[in-house]
Amino acid sequence: MTLSHLGEHTNKYGRIRLWGSVGFIASVIGLGYLLDFMPIHILLWAVLGILVGLAAITWRMPEAVVLHHETDHVPVWHVVRNRKCWRSSPPVF
Repeated sequence: MTLSHLGEHTNKYGRIRLWGSVGFIASVIGLGYLLDFMPIHILLWAVLGILVGLAAITWRMPEAVVLHHETDHVPVWHVVRNRKCWRSSPPVF
């Protein structure tokens, strides 16, 4: 979905992943410190607040333009039978 929204600016994908990871780490650390001083039932309200925030952001996000390719409707069996999908050596178990 992110790449669909980026369109031709796929070079920005790494930066989006980076800041997503930084935001996740900051949220976990911040919520951890909050739970040191507050009762544990605050966790439910914090998670609810995060989910409501995500829903609001998702609601405001414009629909991405999805480009259709000629191979979109190829059955999976045709892809699996293609020699390009096979490994050059047998799998090791």
